[in-house]
Amino acid sequence: MESYKEYEEEPLLRRLINYALVSLRNTGEIYLKPVDTLKRVKERPDYLAPFFFVALLTYAGLNLLRILSCNIYLVRDGNLITVWEDMFAKGIWVIITLKVMWAIFYWIISFILLFLMARLLGSYVEMGCLFSAAGFLNSVNFLFASAEALHAYFYVLSNPRLILRPPPFASKGYIPSEALDYWLKDYYSLHNVYVTFFMIWGFILATLILYVVGELKIKRALIGSLVSYVGTQLMTLFLPFR
Repeated sequence: MESYKEYEEEPLLRRLINYALVSLRNTGEIYLKPVDTLKRVKERPDYLAPFFFVALLTYAGLNLLRILSCNIYLVRDGNLITVWEDMFAKGIWVIITLKVMWAIFYWIISFILLFLMARLLGSYVEMGCLFSAAGFLNSVNFLFASAEALHAYFYVLSNPRLILRPPPFASKGYIPSEALDYWLKDYYSLHNVYVTFFMIWGFILATLILYVVGELKIKRALIGSLVSYVGTQLMTLFLPFR
């Protein structure tokens, strides 16, 4: 007599929780075990983890803006007011929206260029896998923005606050650029060092995406990532509010 095992479908809530846990694992392990993470993404595309990075990148970028703008003061009608209060606080949701859009556009542009290069170089990887993997490039942007925010925090602690007196009849939001550049000159000297570091990191991750997910040989993956990653950086320069 044949026996049949009853198949019980996993409850929806449990499936969602398991999916979220895998996404959280991928979010952390893309830094520690990028190859293993990308292999999992290739087998089962993860569309949630990239949105985690969108949120994290937005938060880090907002902190950077607030740290710097809260330590720059403008003289308005004889009173001191921070640039944050004068320019950004009332439009906080607009800023958040623009930063979220920047992160999502970065993801989409990265995917398009990676997909085109993968096809041109002979890969037939599924679009879903590559779209998911491209979203992990924002993991580098998140750490970069976090490093900027941390650097800015210690920079403002060790430097006197900047007080700007806009010229008469200047429009609201006008900031004398010469004074601002002078105040930030030491900040940018170190900033340029880790910009290079994170650019190299992003290039390596893009190469791994084409190598692991796209199944390209390493030389082709290097060529494809060079074109796609540099292209992404250039195209996103024109997007507002990184």
